[in-house]
Amino acid sequence: MTNPKDLRAWFEGHLKLLKLERASEKEEFDLLTSEKVKRGQTKLLERMGISIGALGVRSTNIGLGGKT
Repeated sequence: MTNPKDLRAWFEGHLKLLKLERASEKEEFDLLTSEKVKRGQTKLLERMGISIGALGVRSTNIGLGGKT
């Protein structure tokens, strides 16, 4: 049987991790919806690893049955 103290410690550890994840997600969301991003200034997002800039389509090919 599981010891109640061990179970409590496990839940407290997971709660701490969930709080950290929530804070990180909130920070990322705030950056994605900031005025700088809306104006096209995305360098900060690139530095944080949230987005990749300067990507473009080099070429496209349509295969048999319309598949690429």
